[in-house]
Amino acid sequence: MGNMVTSTIKKCIAFSACFCLTLLCFLLILPASKVSADYFELKTNAKRTGKIIKEDEIVDGSIVSVVENGDFRITLKTHGTEYHAGDAIHIKAEIEYIGSKKEKELESTDQAVVFRVEGSNGIKGDSYTYYNKNALQKIKFKKGEVYEYPFSVSYEMGFRGNLDEIFGTDRYDQEIEELLLHLPQGTYTITAALSNELLDKKPASFYAELHINVDVEGEVFYSGSNLYRTMGEKEAVLIGTKTDNPQIWVGSLEPGKDPLIVPESVKYNGKNYKVTVIGDEGITYFGYVDDYSYGYINYGTFTGKSFSDVKIPASVRKISKNAFLDTSLLSLQIDAEDLDICDMAYRGAGYFGECGELVIKGGNVRIGYMAFDYSWFKTVDLHKLKKLEIGEQGLADLYALKEISLPENTISIGNKAFYDSGERKDKIVLNIPKGTEKIDGPVANKLLIKVAEGNEKFVERYGLLLTADGSKVLGISDFRVKEITMPEGVTEIMPYAFSQTTITKLVIPDTVTVIPEGMACMANSLKSVKLGKNVKEIGKKAFWICKIKKITLPTGLKSIGENAFANCRLKKVTIPKSVENIGNNAFSGNNVTITFKKKNKNYTQSGTVIFKKGTKTVVGLAGFGTGDTKYDKLDLQFVLKGSIYNLTIPETVKEIDISSFSAGLMGEYYSGKYEVYEGAEIVFEGKEPPKFVDGRNSLKEFFIWIFIPEDADPDAYKEALEEAGLVEGKNFKLSSTPYEDPWDF
Repeated sequence: MGNMVTSTIKKCIAFSACFCLTLLCFLLILPASKVSADYFELKTNAKRTGKIIKEDEIVDGSIVSVVENGDFRITLKTHGTEYHAGDAIHIKAEIEYIGSKKEKELESTDQAVVFRVEGSNGIKGDSYTYYNKNALQKIKFKKGEVYEYPFSVSYEMGFRGNLDEIFGTDRYDQEIEELLLHLPQGTYTITAALSNELLDKKPASFYAELHINVDVEGEVFYSGSNLYRTMGEKEAVLIGTKTDNPQIWVGSLEPGKDPLIVPESVKYNGKNYKVTVIGDEGITYFGYVDDYSYGYINYGTFTGKSFSDVKIPASVRKISKNAFLDTSLLSLQIDAEDLDICDMAYRGAGYFGECGELVIKGGNVRIGYMAFDYSWFKTVDLHKLKKLEIGEQGLADLYALKEISLPENTISIGNKAFYDSGERKDKIVLNIPKGTEKIDGPVANKLLIKVAEGNEKFVERYGLLLTADGSKVLGISDFRVKEITMPEGVTEIMPYAFSQTTITKLVIPDTVTVIPEGMACMANSLKSVKLGKNVKEIGKKAFWICKIKKITLPTGLKSIGENAFANCRLKKVTIPKSVENIGNNAFSGNNVTITFKKKNKNYTQSGTVIFKKGTKTVVGLAGFGTGDTKYDKLDLQFVLKGSIYNLTIPETVKEIDISSFSAGLMGEYYSGKYEVYEGAEIVFEGKEPPKFVDGRNSLKEFFIWIFIPEDADPDAYKEALEEAGLVEGKNFKLSSTPYEDPWDF
C-alpha cells in the first residue's frame, strides 16, 4: 500500500513538473505570436492632465510615483530601489477610484492597465494588451479600494520590445537568455495608464510614470558557454548558460556527457573575476496561473536545463534562490569555504528520477528553506564539512534517499528538515551529531533518529525526540512506534510534532496545557487520543485528518482552534462549560452529535442551532438543518456536524457573515476551476437579500451555489454579494428555483 501511495505521489509530482514546463513554454511563445494590429501601446506623445503627487520618491524600500485626475489615482511602485545589470524589474500599478460616487464602472480591454518601458539605451517595450470590441470587460472600481496590477519589465519587454533592433537579430537569437531575462545598463522610464482611454486608439490623457536607474556597476558577458555579470572590480556572478541542453528525464543523461563546471575565475576585457555567486535570485514571471487569476511564477537561472554533473568550486559563497530549481542532473559536488545555499536553490533537482550523490565538503555551509526539497539524490554526504546549518525542510522529500551523513558540527536543524525523505521500509538512520545545539521542531517521519553520545541538548526515548531535560517533545525518533505515552515531565509539544506519522495511539500527560497547531495533523492512522486534564487550548488543525472516533475534552478547556478535529470520525462530543472560543470548521467533516454544557458562558443551544449567548446570532450548527428560524443573523463560526451540503436561510435572517462560506463548507478551488460538491446549495427564502458582511476578514477562497425565490430580484442579490467583495462566477453563482444541476456550468 505504501509503495502504491509513493508511486502515486511521484506521478503527481512529475505531472506538476511537466505542467509547469508546458506553462513556461506557453508563456515564452504565445506573446510573440500574437503581434497584431489590435495591439495597444501607450503613445509617447500622451499628455498628463493629472496632478503629480509624487515622482520617483523612495517610500518603504520602493521607488514610487503617484498621479491623480478627477476620478482616479494611479500609483506605480518598484519592488526595490537599486538595480544591477541583469536584474529582473517588477512593477506594481495600484488603481484607486477617488471620485464623488460610491463606484465607477469602466469598459476595458483584457488588461485594465497598460505599461510602456523606454530606456536611455534605446530599448523600448510595451505590455501586451489586445483589443477585441466584442470581448470588452466591465470593471467596477469601488471608492476607497485599491486594485493592483503587477508587471514584470524584463519578461514583458523581451516579447514586445525592440531588442533585436538594438543588438541585431543574430545576437538576439544566440543570446536570448541575456536579452529576455537580464536588462542591460541604462536609465528606464516606466509608464502606466488605464487601458479604457486607449479603446479608440487615442493617446492616454492620464498616466503615471517613474524612472529607474539600472546603471550601477555590472556588465553582462559570456565566457565560453556561460553568462556572467561583473560585481565590483574583482568578482562575477554566474547568471546563465547558452548551452543547448533542455530539461530531460535523468534516465537519459550520461555521466560526464553534459557537465556544468563552474570555474573559480573568468576573464573579461583583460581582467580576471572571481566567481562568487551562482544565480540572480530567480527569475519571476507574471502571467496566467489559471483561468481566473494571475500570479507570480518563479524559475531559477538553470530551470529547464540538464547537466550530467555539476561541480562548484570553493570560490562560490552563494547559490541563489531557485538557481537550479527543477534542473535535471545526475550528481552534484560542491567544494565549500563559506557558502549559503539559498531557499529552493536545488528544489526538484534530478527532474523526478533517481540521481547519484550529493557531496558537499570543505568549510561552513548554510542550507536554506527547501533548498534540496523534492530532489532525487540517493546518497547525501555532508560529513566532511567543518560546520553545517540546515534550514526548514532543507533536505525534505528526498524520495530516492538511501544513505545520509552529517558532519559532527551540525549546529542547527530546521523544522521538518528531513520530512518525507526516504522510505520507512529502508530503515535509514539519521544520526544527530554531538555538536547539534538547536532543533526547531520535528526532524523526520520516515527515518530512524539516533542522538550521538555526548550531545548535551537532545535525547531520544520512548520513540520520541526530546530536549535533554525531557520537558519538550520535538517529534518522533522511531517511526516504527505505534503507541506513544508521553512522560509526566513533558510540558511542551512542538507544532506538527506528530504530523504525517503512523502512530495509532497518543496519551498526553497532565503537565501539558497546550496542544499546539497541527500537532497530529494528517496522522491518518491515529485512532485513540487521551488529553491531559490540564489542557486549556487545542490549536488549529491539531487533529486534522485523523481516525479519531471518540474524544473527551477536559473540563478546563478554553479554546478549540480552527479545523482542530476536522475530517476525523467523531460520533459524539460534549463541549465543556469552560470553552470560550471555537474556531471555524473545528468539527467539520465528522458525522458527529455535539452537545454543549448548559452553563457555558458563551454559547447556548436550541435543537441543532448554536447561538451566541443572549443574542439571536447563530454561530454554528450541530447538524445539517437549522432547526430554528427565530434568529436574524447568521455567522457559521464553526460547523459541528459534517460539511454543509444543503442549507436553507429563512427570511428572518437579515445579516450573514461571508466568512461562514469557507472552502470546507461548500466547495473547493482546483487548478483554475471551482468544484462544487454534488448537491451543494444554499437556499434563500427571502425576497430581499440579507446584508452580507465580512466580519473575520475572509480570504474569499470559496464558491457557493445560491438559489433564490422566483419572485426575488437576482440583481439585488448579486449587488448585495458584490458589496461584500464577492465575484460572480468566482465566489458564487445565482439561480432561481427550481433546483438546477450544480455541475452544469
